[in-house]
Amino acid sequence: MRGLTSIVSAIAVSTAAVITIAHAQNAPVDSWTGFYFGTHLGTAAAYNGWQSESTGAPYLQPFPDSFTSGGALSGVQFGYNYQAGNWVLGAEADASFADIEGSARCGKGNYVCTTHVDALGTFGLRGGYTVNGLLLYGKAGGAWLHEQYDTTPSPGAGRRNIAQGKATRLGFMLGAGVEYAFYRNLSARLEYNYLDFNSGSLSATDQSGATTDFGVHQQLHLIKLGLNYKLGETSPLSGWPLSGGGGTAGHDWTGLFVGAHAGGSWGTTDWKSADGRLGAISTSSFAGTGTMDGLLGGLQAGYNKQFGTIVAGIESDVSWGNLDGYAKCATSESVRPLSVNCRSRINVFGTVTGRLGVTYDNLLIYGRAGFAWAHEMYDARRDAAYISGSAMRTGYAVGSGLEYAFSPAWSGRFEYRYIDLGTSTVALAANSNVSNVSLAQRNHMATFALNYHIGADAGTGAMAADFPVKAPPVFSDWEMEVGTRLWYSNGKSQQDLYDSINTQVLNSRLIYGGMTGPSLEGFARFDHRSGLFVKANFGMGSLVDGQLHDEDTPPGTVPYSNTSHDMRDGSLRFGSADVGYSLIATPAGRIGPFIGYRYFYQLGRAYGCQQVGPGTFCVPTVPTSNLALTETEQWRGFALGVNSKLALDNRTSLEVDAAWVPLADRAGVDNHWRRADINPGPENGRAWGAQLEGVLNYALTPRWSIGVGGRYWFFTTTNGSARFPDAAESSPTKFTSHRYGAFVQTSYKFGGPTGTALPESLPPADWNGVYAGAHLGAGFGRSTWADPFPTPVTGDYTVMGGALSGLQIGINKQFGHWVVGAEAAASLALLEGSNTCFGGNPIAALAALECENRTSGIGLLTARLGYAFGRSLVYARAGGALARETYTINAIPADGGIDTQRRWNAGWTVGGGIEQALTDRWSVNAEYKYLDFGSRTVHFNVPGALDAVADTAVRSQRQIVTLGLNYKFGQP
Repeated sequence: MRGLTSIVSAIAVSTAAVITIAHAQNAPVDSWTGFYFGTHLGTAAAYNGWQSESTGAPYLQPFPDSFTSGGALSGVQFGYNYQAGNWVLGAEADASFADIEGSARCGKGNYVCTTHVDALGTFGLRGGYTVNGLLLYGKAGGAWLHEQYDTTPSPGAGRRNIAQGKATRLGFMLGAGVEYAFYRNLSARLEYNYLDFNSGSLSATDQSGATTDFGVHQQLHLIKLGLNYKLGETSPLSGWPLSGGGGTAGHDWTGLFVGAHAGGSWGTTDWKSADGRLGAISTSSFAGTGTMDGLLGGLQAGYNKQFGTIVAGIESDVSWGNLDGYAKCATSESVRPLSVNCRSRINVFGTVTGRLGVTYDNLLIYGRAGFAWAHEMYDARRDAAYISGSAMRTGYAVGSGLEYAFSPAWSGRFEYRYIDLGTSTVALAANSNVSNVSLAQRNHMATFALNYHIGADAGTGAMAADFPVKAPPVFSDWEMEVGTRLWYSNGKSQQDLYDSINTQVLNSRLIYGGMTGPSLEGFARFDHRSGLFVKANFGMGSLVDGQLHDEDTPPGTVPYSNTSHDMRDGSLRFGSADVGYSLIATPAGRIGPFIGYRYFYQLGRAYGCQQVGPGTFCVPTVPTSNLALTETEQWRGFALGVNSKLALDNRTSLEVDAAWVPLADRAGVDNHWRRADINPGPENGRAWGAQLEGVLNYALTPRWSIGVGGRYWFFTTTNGSARFPDAAESSPTKFTSHRYGAFVQTSYKFGGPTGTALPESLPPADWNGVYAGAHLGAGFGRSTWADPFPTPVTGDYTVMGGALSGLQIGINKQFGHWVVGAEAAASLALLEGSNTCFGGNPIAALAALECENRTSGIGLLTARLGYAFGRSLVYARAGGALARETYTINAIPADGGIDTQRRWNAGWTVGGGIEQALTDRWSVNAEYKYLDFGSRTVHFNVPGALDAVADTAVRSQRQIVTLGLNYKFGQP
């Protein structure tokens, strides 16, 4: 399991549910003093630096390389607090199971060096300050981890010594967190830990028994969300749920239930060994590991029995899914090494488990464990030749979840499970050729479910004017909203690979485009009366379509080559967690900044190969049944942004997020399945990004809403690299990813100070006056380059993306409901893109230059016309636009170097938006603008052989979406 998995949603829903069942009469925690224990889930980002090896072999020098990795963890903690006044001192230890894995090409690129952290923990002291049940704290102490590691030679390098080892390492820990006590004995927290394991010696042993020592430096960044249960001040057993304390039995869980669930699963398949045909061709090695992803849905049935606040039960479920994964296996040594694509697919699986939990009114917090089974299909393919088989697998399942009873008959839940199907031997056959393959299977599952409790009164607690569910008790300090979304999106992933020696030479470009598919996600938001808000989401999806173009360019490849590959069977995982504060909050809406975390995982698979441009790489054509290339990418980073929620009327609301991701990393793997020597190809990079998201909600009842919205993500690296076998230096690589799409959602609101009543209509706003403000947003667009040569298969345009922020000043005059005005705005921008141009140049050595665009500044002078109603103003705008543009041609293949031209371009803009008056002076707006700068001729200094492109016309169009805050001057 890698990256931000079910962590965000699980704890978000957990915290939400605890909030909703907390009664107003429950006093804040009397004291933090006492023993406590708890559980946590988390996500990790790790740096791993392989720094040295003990043999000093010349073919391994230079040896060092480094990589970033990510993964998830879950575990338990135990500690003691002592409170003196508002100060709290304590000691704590925790331990986590983990799945944090990553690789680099070390030893002059001839080895793939991999680490896998499977367990870790911390121990130390913490101290903090508490106010009204909120504890802010720091912590420091020691840390440990247990990891497995190996160095595997690239086939074709003439080496077969696979060195493996495992070790427990010690280091130090620094951290900080925030914890909130919802009950006297139950609290939730969010915590960050930094763990450092300085350079230490790791010993690894190969097949012959030879030992090599490696110096490895590791750093881990952990974000953990958890629940703590306080045991009492004097006895570790006082307040234990089984002794009568703890939960509250507000809902009767006893009885039979049936239901349905949906979600996703991800995991790994380890192909360990083989005999027969596969064993015979494994002259280098057979073993390989591959990821498995997919969506699922199914049914469940079970029985619960409640004993006071304790609930015990048994449940059986079955799920149907499209889990699919590949691994490189059965590799042979040759001049051009070959390998087999080993594929595993699960189409149905299930569990029979017992569960045990404690109930707090309508909330059930539980764990489960038991039996798991799955039907799995396998095939191993090298071009057209393949063998296949299938098996029923058995193993065990463990997990935990949160279930909330909306009424006596209906409940909803979120759950995470780990399923281990163990190691078994499966027969793969084709005609009389049989290979017995040993393989292991591990999966992680996150699901949302709805249960119906048989025999319960489905109408009890229904409200005549509301969705037929029981309204939870009101907790006046908090309001919480939870829901689900179905997002259909499109995306593009691009990597530009430069030469490792002459780093300005572009060697190749991969563009995975048109990657469309659906995803399912859960989300939650909590708002405190003080203005504090917390929001999170987690989603999973499939990519069902797309097209890859693989380009190889001069001077490394002559003539320029362009191949096409069909895409399918891809996957998505994504999540976020934000903490912010509403600086302005009124019945008309609220706005405030936030800091958060972003995670985005994308797996794109490309099949077959067709030569669509010059070259012979895919001659003859490779059928689309054969897997050709796979790109797996993870983007992780911290976000700074602004969030607004606007009440447009008593039923309609608009929520908009605009965020900049200033600090991120990218970890990826490039799999060339027809090139065993560069499969896998680890990739790394430092990155930044931008995000926009908006949703228009309509309240069907005071608590139940439906909505429609859109989302745009952009990530790009500032310093990326990839390394190849026998290369002394890494190759600079530029990675970029876009994803955008629309979603529908439904949500339910709990708590809040006003009960279930919809808000009253608000008095109208006065829009007259001068105003000034600031805005934050993102932009995207396209620049089309005129090409004097025959039209190439792809290219001659750049797709732009990025972030922008700036200031605006304007004036409005209102005539009844109509408002006219003028505005000047200026934005600092970082919108960029690159692509291949002039691929049809008849001079083969000069074809396919690299063209780049960047927009660094935008100025607008516009008039606007709007219609005012209530506190809202809907408007259109039009006027002039000015942009600072940079144009670059990389003409190095023609020994012309890189020429960059900068200029200000004038154009026009049209757009529209909505503005909401929060107070008489403060207002918030969300708007879209289209900018067109027409076609401009740009003169480039290029060699004489490229005179045809010395004066190139470039047409530029941009689209920007912003969230703004305005202050109106003068008499309100």
